[in-house]
Amino acid sequence: MINANLERARADKALSALIKQNATEMREIFSAALRSGQHAGEIPSGKDPAALAAFMFSTVHGMRHLGRTTADRSILEQIATVALGALD
Repeated sequence: MINANLERARADKALSALIKQNATEMREIFSAALRSGQHAGEIPSGKDPAALAAFMFSTVHGMRHLGRTTADRSILEQIATVALGALD
């Protein structure tokens, strides 16, 4: 989806709408999981699930891009550690 967004979505209105819908759905999935974690006491209730969802969504996409462009797993592990720290 990232590649499609960067390469084609600007000129293709239908594809652009699909990509935006997919991103919204993915953020909603993250947000629901984060709210569930808050209800279970695993994530502090003062954290904004929507903001965390947007952060996690963008982090996952960035990590996917890096995974394709670098063979250095330690960088991805560092990013994951920092991202998970946002849930504390």
